[in-house]
Amino acid sequence: MNYQFTIEFSEEHIKYACRKYFARFVGIVFPVVCLLVAAFAILRMVSGKADWIAGMFLAIALFGMGTIVAAYFQNLKYRLSQFRKTGNSISYELSEELFKTKSAMGSMELKWESFKTLWIFQKVWLLVFDKSGYLTLPADQISNEVKEFLKQKIVSV
Repeated sequence: MNYQFTIEFSEEHIKYACRKYFARFVGIVFPVVCLLVAAFAILRMVSGKADWIAGMFLAIALFGMGTIVAAYFQNLKYRLSQFRKTGNSISYELSEELFKTKSAMGSMELKWESFKTLWIFQKVWLLVFDKSGYLTLPADQISNEVKEFLKQKIVSV
């Protein structure tokens, strides 16, 4: 079975997808640990024990949170630059063997085995390759038939 469709992207789609991907990729544990370490360091300083241990813990927590924030903005900047290069319209063709895309930048063909998982969010579906690669499909622009086909193909990989 073949499906052909065209998606009209907006910057909001890209920003939303980046936020959702990053939140799910990073998770909640690392930011919570960083906040707890920072709280421990601050409590130690407030209680009069402003020593090198408190400073080291605070520096580690700030470095961890800074890394998360910097990585998010770097990813967002990259995704928006790719969006501006490809234009807002991308055509897709899905078949039993291949996932094909075509945009102003060129075309790409992928085997279904290239995708590791499918993340479904309210506004977008993310077809995830690996830890840093994903394709965005706005949920309101793909038919229920295509959604079911994507679930079948990616879950069966």
